[in-house]
Amino acid sequence: MLKKIIPTACAALMVTSVSLPTLATNDVSSVGIKISGSKTWSAECTMEKPNGKTRTLERQGRGHRSSKSFTGNRVQGGLCEVNIPDGADVKVTFVSRPSMTCPFGDEAKACEARLKPGQSVFTFGGGTVVEAYNQKQVASIK
Repeated sequence: MLKKIIPTACAALMVTSVSLPTLATNDVSSVGIKISGSKTWSAECTMEKPNGKTRTLERQGRGHRSSKSFTGNRVQGGLCEVNIPDGADVKVTFVSRPSMTCPFGDEAKACEARLKPGQSVFTFGGGTVVEAYNQKQVASIK
């Protein structure tokens, strides 16, 4: 029964959050991330609560049109790593309510992105997980 409720709740979250105002980084949202694609891909998402506690979830896609979701309530921010094999076609859809800024940029239609083979990382919202990743990226540029 729970397996039927979760996809329905996730779909409702995706439909109802299209045009809501953007949150400041210290606010919280309910977050839904759906990853779908071909071949055997893997993803790990870490979501951070306002109290600093984190929750890391892992998902694997296996084969044609495989689709997996990550959801979290009272999320301040987070980071997802997606590993995609050569020749795979993987799409990520991000939704939040109230709305966070789309991690794929302003031009991303309905906050979706097609990811290229290799490892892709994206962050959303704020918090220490996002700050640590951003500092690591700045350090690697120097």
